[in-house]
Amino acid sequence: MPSAGHLGPAASSAADSSLSGWWKLPAIGPLPGNRTDAEMAFDSEDGYVLLFGGCASYASFGSCRSPLDDTWTYRNGTWTNVTPALSPAGTASGMMADDPADGYVVLFGGTTASGTTNVTWTWSGGQWTELAPVSSPPALSSAAMAYDAGTSDLVLFGGVAPGTLSALADTWVYRGGDWTNVTAPIHPPGWISPFLAPNPANGQLLLFGGVSALFFPTYTAQTWAFRNDVWTNVSSSSGATAPGSRAWAIGGFDPTLNETLMYGGGAGTTINGDLWAYSAAGTWARVTSAVGPPGAFYQTAGAWDAVDGYLVDFGRESMGSFYGIPTIQAVYSETWALTSRIVLSLNDTSGPAVAGNNVTFDSNVTGGLGPYTYDWSFGDGTNATGPAVAHIFARAGAFNVTLNATDAVGQSARYSLLLNVTARPTASGGGWLSGPTGLYLLLGAAAAVVIAVAVYAGSRRRRTPPATPATPAASANAIPPAPDGAGTPPAASA
Repeated sequence: MPSAGHLGPAASSAADSSLSGWWKLPAIGPLPGNRTDAEMAFDSEDGYVLLFGGCASYASFGSCRSPLDDTWTYRNGTWTNVTPALSPAGTASGMMADDPADGYVVLFGGTTASGTTNVTWTWSGGQWTELAPVSSPPALSSAAMAYDAGTSDLVLFGGVAPGTLSALADTWVYRGGDWTNVTAPIHPPGWISPFLAPNPANGQLLLFGGVSALFFPTYTAQTWAFRNDVWTNVSSSSGATAPGSRAWAIGGFDPTLNETLMYGGGAGTTINGDLWAYSAAGTWARVTSAVGPPGAFYQTAGAWDAVDGYLVDFGRESMGSFYGIPTIQAVYSETWALTSRIVLSLNDTSGPAVAGNNVTFDSNVTGGLGPYTYDWSFGDGTNATGPAVAHIFARAGAFNVTLNATDAVGQSARYSLLLNVTARPTASGGGWLSGPTGLYLLLGAAAAVVIAVAVYAGSRRRRTPPATPATPAASANAIPPAPDGAGTPPAASA
């Protein structure tokens, strides 16, 4: 488990009781190389997370000497290099988002080896296609882009134009291959790499403040909502506490929690390691139950993975200090997932437990990251594995049955059940001849035998001829009279 502490004071959020924190995923096959400022989005048409480009080292405010041009997909814990022959030029600090209305992922702008661009590309079916829109935003890097389900448009906001030091505050929408400037008099201030994500719980886009300029920046912690091409400042109604201003935060909407999650980023010399949730009621809450990674997610790439059901991040930085100022020491090629806690239940599915009979157990595990492993202990010195097991207890008694379930990243949960096992009935200790009923049956059987013998003897006497004076020899077939006490039934068996 990541060796990070808890994140501050108590908060009220659905995520606070459900999320366990960030977990480093095991490497399955090759991974993308170390990079910052890559572009990442969930491709709903093809069912995976898409990653493109980035800077091969640390990118400083979009300045990158070696932009990358490789394309990767992430699905079920596995990265795959799918770079086609026709690809965009190596790009860092570009903007990429899924466009389900048009049926592809859109990549716009960013910094290449030749400078900042305003080229629009689409990704569909494993291929990149360069578009030639009639209208386009200016060349931009470090803006934010997300899909607005209410209008079926992609929305792009902010960013830095080449040759400028301050962020732009323009709003553009993309639909069907063309861009439209919808900047209105009321809009957020210009921000570099602000946080922008769909917020279906409120039917809007959620925007949270970034950095205003490359030099002498202003840090503005404002929350804005975008609906039907209109921006609304909702900072005053977003709760008593709110995140600090930041750039390069990652996040997305969690449909299970019905909240939008935002993590990390930074501003100036501040590198953040806090997790926030924006609720359907329109308020921010800091999630204190989840732990963070050992290091920072700053200029990393992140997206909500709708297939695997978690927020996925690629990349991590280790942090150091230069005369008290936080600095990035190294960048790592790592994949992290923000997961929910494991919830484990255990059921005795066999009815009363009897010694010598099979007792079956069934378990149910949710949360965490599959696949799971199962370790059963039956309290009698034996163990088993698997989600459902059967066991025979050799004797009666009370047994503490426990199950330990562990997910793919080492997150575990434990459940115990005190099971009373009864003895199996036997003939000597509880058969059909025991007790009062058995006694009455034995008495009745004995009486029936006595009566049958008496009737038979009487019938033989009536057929015997009159006796002569001489005493005849005893007949071999004669039935002698019953001795005294012959009619007394035998004592009942104990």
